[in-house]
Amino acid sequence: GAKAEFRDSLGRLAYMVGGEIKRNEYLNFTSAKTDYRSSPVGSVVTKGTVFSDDATDENVEALYGELRFAPVEKWEITANARHDRITLDYQAKPVAGNGSKSMRVDRSFDANSFRLGASWSGIENTTLFGNVSTGFRVPTVDQLYRGSQTISTSVANNPNLKPEKSVNLEFGLRRAFQMMERDASLQATVFQIDRDDFILDTNGQYSGNDAQHQSRYENIGGARSRGLELALKSSFSPSVDWDLAYTYLDSYFTRYEHSLQSMGSTYGQPVGSPSCQGLSINWNACYQFIAHNNTGNKVPRTPPHALNLRSGWRFAEGWKLTGEMDYRDDSWADEINQVKWKGRTIFNMSLDHARKLPWLGQGARMTAFIKVENVFDRLYYTIARGTNDSQSYSNGFKYDGVYNAEDLSI
Repeated sequence: GAKAEFRDSLGRLAYMVGGEIKRNEYLNFTSAKTDYRSSPVGSVVTKGTVFSDDATDENVEALYGELRFAPVEKWEITANARHDRITLDYQAKPVAGNGSKSMRVDRSFDANSFRLGASWSGIENTTLFGNVSTGFRVPTVDQLYRGSQTISTSVANNPNLKPEKSVNLEFGLRRAFQMMERDASLQATVFQIDRDDFILDTNGQYSGNDAQHQSRYENIGGARSRGLELALKSSFSPSVDWDLAYTYLDSYFTRYEHSLQSMGSTYGQPVGSPSCQGLSINWNACYQFIAHNNTGNKVPRTPPHALNLRSGWRFAEGWKLTGEMDYRDDSWADEINQVKWKGRTIFNMSLDHARKLPWLGQGARMTAFIKVENVFDRLYYTIARGTNDSQSYSNGFKYDGVYNAEDLSI
């Protein structure tokens, strides 16, 4: 890539204009390294079977600019805007098993983003600030053309995906002050992020009401995140410093009207068919879909409270020992908000040694470190998510037609 910028100032006004060009290439080739089968009764996938063989050229051209204006003393207003033109040139070779032919398609996206902000430093050692900004994320090639990248026929292409969009509002302050006769600093921010047209795989959560439905990626809905961030830094002595970071986050779906959760095996027959009636349904051979409206539900896997505390001790010249506590609150593991993902608190430690290297130039130094994460070896789940009724380990790998905590993927 290449980028060029020009900056200048005219009294209380400063400006910048710039341009950027990127040329990226992504090569994707996947094949089986040995014979295998996916289940005891499944067909054998032979060594050398090609699952995907494709390439993508990504071209990005962008123009952007920024204005900074100080209308009066202690006020500053900033505005910037950017236009991106993103082109994806996708080429795929035929893949055995999905009946696809070689294909070549181009897809282009035009995206605009901006930011408008202001800051005021009329109080000693304090700055108040606020801004509104927009963002975007274009669909990936995997999301656009997944059906041509995989040997499985259960995923379809969707070249009509739209870019995800977001609008962010933020207000806060930065302040320097004295705490226990030591220098301290505080930054506090409240924010709201509205996200629309976000992209999710329809598999499971958004599947059609039949076993043969081909899932694909869709612009499924919207979400809003509101919260508060606090960052406080100070020290106990010249050799012992500390910093505290806290986040409160309230995230919920603003649009997610249609979510289908499958019960039983979707390779079987639908409930109501002759072999799937009555009170004693064999869920290994039957299935049904349960509809949910997730609008208003909390976004899963986003803990409402997070706290991080660190303290460092410089016990000798060039040496520093740091301890850290990191806490995450309970959160939901699923979109329907039925099963909780338990939070955790872990402790980390690190030892750093820095040595100046004057022979490399002024300010040059080398740092070596040792870090131990999760010092007390606490067991916890790093991720937990729930979608559908799954085969139960405790029940002989059988479906039971009920969605609960045993169905989580953890």
